[in-house]
Amino acid sequence: MLNQTRLALLAGSILASVGPLVEAQQPQTPAPPAPVAQPAPAIVPFVPASTPEQEQLRFVPARRYGGQVHLLPATMETTQWGWFNNAQPPVLHVNSGDTIVFETMMHSHNQVVPGTTIEQIKKLRTDFPGRGPHTLTGPVYIEGAEPGDVLKVRINKIVPRAYGTNFNVPGMFGQFPGKFPEGQVKYFYLDLAFLPWDPRSSQSSPRSTRSSACSSGPCAGRC
Repeated sequence: MLNQTRLALLAGSILASVGPLVEAQQPQTPAPPAPVAQPAPAIVPFVPASTPEQEQLRFVPARRYGGQVHLLPATMETTQWGWFNNAQPPVLHVNSGDTIVFETMMHSHNQVVPGTTIEQIKKLRTDFPGRGPHTLTGPVYIEGAEPGDVLKVRINKIVPRAYGTNFNVPGMFGQFPGKFPEGQVKYFYLDLAFLPWDPRSSQSSPRSTRSSACSSGPCAGRC
């Protein structure tokens, strides 16, 4: 049995459906003849977060995606921090062929953001021994799927945040803790207005850019 589910992953943005906006008429002004109505395209808009860079993320046509489109926001109830637990109850039920838009968090339930120091990051590891840094959204239950089935998953789009991070916890974790006893954290910033691809398109078509900062490719949301 082959179950197909299409995914669209987001980092820091939420998708929702909206209809066309209608401008109200002035009460004392005669209305002009109504134009012939054109069918409005189905859209799923990116509702931007607080950063100006994320306001560059606009609209994605919903018709290109199959099945029902589900939005799964990243909250404390829909995410797991620091482990992979297959016994975790599903937070979303979908059918084969549906599309899911996942919102994702930064490390440690969004506790590692620009301005977080390496000592604060170290404390997150020592205060919660055994936990890794990653935050996962899910799990998702696919109706009709049974143990042993093959799941075909297609990732349609990955939208990065305007920043990413990389860190080395001092003398504790990482590949070579003995060789790198001094901890450090670095934050990388993307100019989403000048990415080498169009974030509004599912196609990775290159385009000119005025910044080379995006060449390092940090992605804040488990890309």
